[in-house]
Amino acid sequence: PKVYQVRRGATSLASIKTHRVFWNYLDEPENEMPVGWLGTEPTSRASCQWAKTTRGETKTALSTHPTYRPKAGTIQIEYRLKLPEIRPLKLTFFNAIRDNGPKEPPSDGVTFRVRVLPFDAPAGEPGEVVFERHTDAKVWQDGEVDLSRFAGQAIRLQLESHPGPKNNTNCD
Repeated sequence: PKVYQVRRGATSLASIKTHRVFWNYLDEPENEMPVGWLGTEPTSRASCQWAKTTRGETKTALSTHPTYRPKAGTIQIEYRLKLPEIRPLKLTFFNAIRDNGPKEPPSDGVTFRVRVLPFDAPAGEPGEVVFERHTDAKVWQDGEVDLSRFAGQAIRLQLESHPGPKNNTNCD
């Protein structure tokens, strides 16, 4: 996909349709979905979509679920961005997990990560983790990453949902 030129002021990731989604089983290679893909992958059940979500207050949220069939894994959404040459330059966001139903076991939480890679980094290269939080909160938690040191650069911004230290994907 092309690089999305981020302009001055706030830019919603929901407005960028050139994202890429990757899913994998733990310790296995990534599987890449087509550019702009949203939905549920039928084999792994990894999912990614934008949805109005209420977790205390209602927000347009990137709703993801890590791979869970036949075994646990992760899901990432990647944005190729050309960042403006401005400072401060921040990514602001919120995290929360879904509710579980009366017949479902509770989640042990999800590990959310934000990574940054140079635009031309080789495929499969792990990015620099610039944010990580493991949470089982069902109300929005504020998050922020200072991207000022990447100002003016073309980067790959990756948002990951991981099942956490126990690799348990129940109700994530």
